[in-house]
Amino acid sequence: MSSAWKSFHLAMYALSSGDTQRERVLRAYKLHLMRLSKKDVPAEIREQFERLQDDMNRGPAKEGECAVKNTLNLMADDEIRLIINSIIRMYDAVTRYQPILSLKDKH
Repeated sequence: MSSAWKSFHLAMYALSSGDTQRERVLRAYKLHLMRLSKKDVPAEIREQFERLQDDMNRGPAKEGECAVKNTLNLMADDEIRLIINSIIRMYDAVTRYQPILSLKDKH
């Protein structure tokens, strides 16, 4: 299982929780996607992933808080929705490129 697939899969669970959009994106990114590097994701979504990283780290880090949380607090609701849609599209792409184990490999 690729690390990108696992991270995006867990991020989907975070995005589907009952919290606010900001809290869901914060959890999905900070707990599951932030640790990925661009070389971990398929080349087909690398540029989109780098854009997500840039978008999530453009806010200043305040004392006791992370830059990602402050970035999300500065974003409008429409921007948050775009981030969510971007993560979903990347998950879809990662899922399509995830290697499938053959029956022979499972035994």
